[in-house]
Amino acid sequence: MEKLVFIPFIFLMLAVAPLTAAAVDWITANQFTVQWDHSGLEGGYILPAGDTIEFRIYLADSINDPDLQGPISDDWQTPNLEYTLTLLTEGKFYVGVQAVRLREGSIISNSRIAWSKNVADCADGQAFGVVYYLNPLLPFGLSVK
Repeated sequence: MEKLVFIPFIFLMLAVAPLTAAAVDWITANQFTVQWDHSGLEGGYILPAGDTIEFRIYLADSINDPDLQGPISDDWQTPNLEYTLTLLTEGKFYVGVQAVRLREGSIISNSRIAWSKNVADCADGQAFGVVYYLNPLLPFGLSVK
């Protein structure tokens, strides 16, 4: 009988565990800098002379695109390991970064997109997103009554 009580408990824990592990830390900002680490090519191979690695930055609307199927990019690309974005549209966004390998300025291969929603892609396993709220307009027409 003890085994029959224990089995549903195990199934309950397995069902709840992913929900608690996937907590997203939402940061409110209109401008933020995302940073990442990178270690080169798969298998530890050395990048051939003339090839370069750059990084594309993406946003995904967490409400309208929670499965990250239609990421937004505005040709945000950098050779650096950080990038500053300024949000102009109100919303809740996940951030994505993709490594692209270039030869003579043309893309010859790329990684999958690492998303801030995925704990495996984030520093210390902490998923995050960015929230931006438009400011209300400034009051005007001040006078003494």
